[in-house]
Amino acid sequence: MLTAYLAARAFGRQRSALPALGLAAAAMLAADPSAIAEISFQLSFASLVGILLLAPRFNRGLDRIAPAGSGPSGVALFGVAGGPLVTRVVRGALQVLGVGLAATVATLPLIGHNFGIIPVWGIPATALALPALPFAVGFSGLSGAAGLVSGAAGDILGWPAWLATTYVLELVDFFARLPPHPVETSFWSVPTVIGYYILIAVVAGHAQVQKFVISVRGAWQTSAPAPLRTMRATRPAAKWLMTAGVIGALLSLAAVWSLPDNRLSVTFFETDRGDLIFIQTPGGRQMLVDGGLDSQEAVNALGRELPFWDRSIDIVALTHPHADHAGGLLKALEQYDVDYILDAPVAYESEIYRAWLTAAEAASATRINASPGQRLILDNNVYIDVLNAGPVPWSDDVNDTSVTLRLNYKDVSFLLTGDINAATERELLRQNVRLDSTVLKVAHQGSRGSSSDLFLSAVSPAVSVVPVGSRNPFGHPHDDALERVTAATQSGRVFTTAGNGDVRFMTDGHRLWVRTER
Repeated sequence: MLTAYLAARAFGRQRSALPALGLAAAAMLAADPSAIAEISFQLSFASLVGILLLAPRFNRGLDRIAPAGSGPSGVALFGVAGGPLVTRVVRGALQVLGVGLAATVATLPLIGHNFGIIPVWGIPATALALPALPFAVGFSGLSGAAGLVSGAAGDILGWPAWLATTYVLELVDFFARLPPHPVETSFWSVPTVIGYYILIAVVAGHAQVQKFVISVRGAWQTSAPAPLRTMRATRPAAKWLMTAGVIGALLSLAAVWSLPDNRLSVTFFETDRGDLIFIQTPGGRQMLVDGGLDSQEAVNALGRELPFWDRSIDIVALTHPHADHAGGLLKALEQYDVDYILDAPVAYESEIYRAWLTAAEAASATRINASPGQRLILDNNVYIDVLNAGPVPWSDDVNDTSVTLRLNYKDVSFLLTGDINAATERELLRQNVRLDSTVLKVAHQGSRGSSSDLFLSAVSPAVSVVPVGSRNPFGHPHDDALERVTAATQSGRVFTTAGNGDVRFMTDGHRLWVRTER
C-alpha cells in the first residue's frame, strides 16, 4: 500500500490512502484469489481500513482529554496545564492510542468470528506496537534493496528491522499472557459480522472517506514516538546519531539476552503437518530434529528461535523419509551452515526424499549414519543415545525405520520417537534399552497404531507432548492413543501443538519448566 501511495505522489495522482490500499489488495488477490479467505489478509485489510476511516475520528475525541492550550502552557491535561514537551508527548501518545483503538474496533468481529474470543488487551498492545512499525517496514525494505547489491549491507540494514520486529513479537506475547485473558464468545455469526461492518461504513460516511486524506508525514505522525517526530530539522546530525546510538544499544542488549542461560531448551513447533523439534544446550549447541512438511514454515520457526546473526546449526537430524518430516529441512540446509547431518538412509521413493538425499550429499556438513547404540555428546552433561534407526527386520513399514533418540541432561530426559509403530515399540522393550524418560514425544502424531500400553509403562513420562499438525488429514491424535498416553503420564499433562501451539521445555537438569504458546 505504501509503495502504491508513494508512486501516486511521484506522478502527481490523487493522494488518498484508500485507493492505494485498494490497489494493494487487488494485486494480492490477482496473484492469489484464495487469499481473501485467509484470516491474515482479512485482519490486515480491516485494520488498515479502520485506521484510515476511524482513527481521525477517535483522535478528535481523545483531543478533548488534552486540548491544546495557548502560548507556553501547551496542553491542559484534565485541566492541568503542561509545557511544550508535555504537549508533544501527551498528544503524540493520544494519537497512537487512537490508531490502536481504530485497528481494534475494525478487527473485532473477525477475531470474534474466527477465534471465538474478544481480545482484552488489543488496544494498548496495538498502540505500543505502532511506533516500531516504521522501523520494521522501512529497514526491511532498505535491507532487501541493499541485499541485491551487497549481502553485508543487507544484513546491516536488516538489524534494526529485526530489532523492531522482535519488540512487536515480544510485546504481543507479553499481552497474550497478561490476565485477564480474552473473553470467549459465540456471538459473532457471519450476518453479525456483515451487519457490524455496514454500521461502521454508515457511521464513517462517504464524505468522511473523501475527507480523511493521508500523507507520508501523516503516517509518520500517527506511528512514530513523539520525541523522534519532533526533533529539530536544523540538527539532523544529532538526530541520526541519537537514533543510531539507541538502536546500537538495544542491539547490544538483544545480543546479551540471546546468550545461553545454562538451561537445556527443547521446543516442539506447531506445524501444518509433521514434527519440527529444536534443541539448544546450556552451552549454546543447536540441533534440529525433522522439519515438518513446509520449508518456509521451518525457516520461520528457526527465525523466531535464533537471533538474526546466527546462521548456523550444529546438527540437523532426519528421523525418516516421509515428507512431513523431511520437507522442511530442505530450506534449512540451504539457508543455514550445518556442521553435522544425522540420518539413516533407507530405500524409499519420493520427490522430497530424493531432494533431501541430494541436499545432504551436497552440503559441507559431516554425514553421520545413525545406528542403534550410538551416543552423541552435545555439551557438558548433555548427550543423545540412538535407540533405533534404519531398516529393521521386524517391519517393512518405513515409519519403523525412524531414528529414535533419547536426549539426556543430568536428571531430565526426552524420548523422541519419530513415527515408530507398536512393532518397533515391542522390539525396543525386547532389547531392554533404556526408555524411561521425563518427557515423551508421542510417536506418529498420536496415531492409533503407536503408544502401546507396555511401551508407555516402560517410558513412564512425567509429561507428554504430541506434535500434531493443525491441518493433518488423518484425525490425529486418535482418541484411543490419547487416552492411553494420558493414563500413562504421571502428571496427566499431555500437550498437543495443535491445541497449545509451540511447546517449549526448559530444564536445568533437575527441574523442568514448560511454556506453551496457547
